[in-house]
Amino acid sequence: MIEEQDLALVAMPDSLLTVVVEAAHTVLRGLDAAEISVACRPLLRFDRRGLASSAARRQFVVALRREPVLRSLVAAHLMARPEVAAMIELFMATDSLTSVHDSAQRGDVELLVAALWAGSPTGADFALGLCASTEATRKMRDEHGVVAAGLEQRLRQAEVANDRAQLRAVEAEDALAQAVEALRDERAGRRSRDQTHAAEVAAAHRSAAALETTLAEQRATVTGLERRLAKAAGDLAAVDVALRASRDEYALLQQAVAAPAVSVDEVNQLAAQAASLEQRLAAIAQKVAAAPVAIAKASVQPGAIGAVPKPAVAPRPAAPTRRTRPNLPGGMIADTGEGIGAVLTRTADLVLIVDGYNVSQRAWPESPLSDQREKLARALHQIHVRYGCDVVCCFDGDGTEGVRPIRRAGLRIVFSARSQEADELVVDQVEALPKRIPVVVVSSDAWVKEHAERAGALVISASTVLDVARQAGRR
Repeated sequence: MIEEQDLALVAMPDSLLTVVVEAAHTVLRGLDAAEISVACRPLLRFDRRGLASSAARRQFVVALRREPVLRSLVAAHLMARPEVAAMIELFMATDSLTSVHDSAQRGDVELLVAALWAGSPTGADFALGLCASTEATRKMRDEHGVVAAGLEQRLRQAEVANDRAQLRAVEAEDALAQAVEALRDERAGRRSRDQTHAAEVAAAHRSAAALETTLAEQRATVTGLERRLAKAAGDLAAVDVALRASRDEYALLQQAVAAPAVSVDEVNQLAAQAASLEQRLAAIAQKVAAAPVAIAKASVQPGAIGAVPKPAVAPRPAAPTRRTRPNLPGGMIADTGEGIGAVLTRTADLVLIVDGYNVSQRAWPESPLSDQREKLARALHQIHVRYGCDVVCCFDGDGTEGVRPIRRAGLRIVFSARSQEADELVVDQVEALPKRIPVVVVSSDAWVKEHAERAGALVISASTVLDVARQAGRR
């Protein structure tokens, strides 16, 4: 019977083991160290509060099954308690079902469990099973009560929400009626405005047609001027090349004249060549001086609407009005590791501008700011080594006095002023670069994304550049 009751005790809910576990704890505390088996010694570390845990109670139950001496001592300790003996008498006086039901009504089922286990009266194993079933039923009833209370609360909330929705519906109907009335008034006055607008549009079309005719004439005039300017620029470039070649030849002649061990005839011959070269230089200088005048005359032609000023020197390629876009292959998305890797590989002279703390706070949020800067600098240096692009990293300037400078090849670290945020500094760095330079900005900040794209930059997120840095570090 003891073994069956021990098995029932193992299957017992933790909440019904309180009296048995506390009795076992008391018995262990009262024994000498030599009397306690090695397996039971770990149980001594639990205090009264620790006995409430499920793990502690299960360890005591296992020890009672495996240690017959401890089981006997605990059973004797329980049987010596008057309330346990009284509980066994009550159990023997009635049937098991009635005894368990009455104990549940009194709220002392855990005392009944301890008495049945310690005293082992007839029917104890069955009664222990009833105790476990009763406790499970009580927990289920309590859980159902909690669920029912939650459902009732949700029902009340739904009723309140329904009342509010009906009120909003009434208000919406009133607003709709007002809107319909306003729409009728608007339609009444729209016809006259449409007629006036149609007349204005017709007049604008006629004016636009006249302007287009004038613009076509001006474009034809400008095209002719551009061809003449291109010819003059070519002539000037040829003159410049000839002038540099003549100067080089003249310098060589001067060196030859100054060199030792030269005969008189050679000196005379070099002098004659120098005189002839000086005449050629003078003629070239006259052409160079005349070239700007020719270009200036070719810049303005009679009949053009307004003078078109042109530089008096050899024309350079016109600066782009919009920033050069990075080279993103078709079908690829820029804000991915694969897409930005292709951009960095295929785009020459590209500059990568990084919103420093916006990236480092996502990568290493637990690290101090100084460590974040160092780690981010190493990651960006890997990108520079892998792809060859220049990198500018912008940090907030508040609290950065006296920081250790970070030096990496291809990487420039800048801090914002105290009155300026790093977000503004990122956009300023984009706008300061010539428009021929393609720019990629790294930031997950919405304000930076909007203003950087407005300045012509391609914007990617912080997570994307971190992926690219990790890939670059593995190669």
